[in-house]
Amino acid sequence: MENSGLVSVITPTYNRREFIVEAIESVLAQTYPNWQMLIIDDGSTDDSIEVIKPYLKDERIQYFYQENQGQAFARQQALKKAEGEYVAFLDSDNLWLPERLALGVEALKNNHRVDVCYGDLITIDEKGQVISTANMKRYSGWIAPLMMRQNFVSMNTTLIRKHAIDRVGGFRSNVTRGDDYDLYFRIAAESKYLYLAHRLAKYRVMENQISSNKEARFESDLEIIANFTSNYPKAISRIQWLRGMSSRFVNMARYYSSTGEKINGIAFSLKAVLYAPWWIGSWRVLLKSIAG
Repeated sequence: MENSGLVSVITPTYNRREFIVEAIESVLAQTYPNWQMLIIDDGSTDDSIEVIKPYLKDERIQYFYQENQGQAFARQQALKKAEGEYVAFLDSDNLWLPERLALGVEALKNNHRVDVCYGDLITIDEKGQVISTANMKRYSGWIAPLMMRQNFVSMNTTLIRKHAIDRVGGFRSNVTRGDDYDLYFRIAAESKYLYLAHRLAKYRVMENQISSNKEARFESDLEIIANFTSNYPKAISRIQWLRGMSSRFVNMARYYSSTGEKINGIAFSLKAVLYAPWWIGSWRVLLKSIAG
């Protein structure tokens, strides 16, 4: 397996027997053939290994089992085994479209000053039925100030130069929610991103996903932002930080207003205004929160 052009595909899994075959099949269906797939089983208690075993005949696919230690730890262990020039992530309940790797490799080969490229998603349900093809706005270039406001980098569509991950130390194992946001935010302090206007992956929405707890995710994101600003103080200006924090509180206000928690909605709207009183968006959300 040649390192040059090789893509290391990292797939952490935990009790995803019913979906992981689709994930593996979508990697096998890639039009770009130079890849290795590292499946890290984070202590599954179902019989995932039984459905994975037949695919291990392909020498490009490797399986590793560990006691349950969390998604970030599993991904970090896989990074230590990754041999590729590039790294891609595929969660075991999601799947890729066939041109996903080919488009990413071509983009990075043609843009030497870019370390990460990424694209859009198709959202599906547990049965694989399409829920939506709509996507949030995404950006290219030095995106760290915009990453303050929200995480718009879809992990299952990224292709990253491995040296860019190594430069920031990979995943922090103590980040139990938003480990992807934490990694991409830190990479954005030193690397340019390129958005590809293509749908590259299918993202499955399920009730028991780690990312489904909105309140816990808000709290985790604020901790990630605090860590980032402490370790990369020159990456974002004071004005950009204030605007970013205001956007975070706007998102929280909108969420609480949507759940009928009017007082919380108003409280976070006020925080948004205090952080960025010049931004009309914070005032607009405050008025909407008050009006209910």
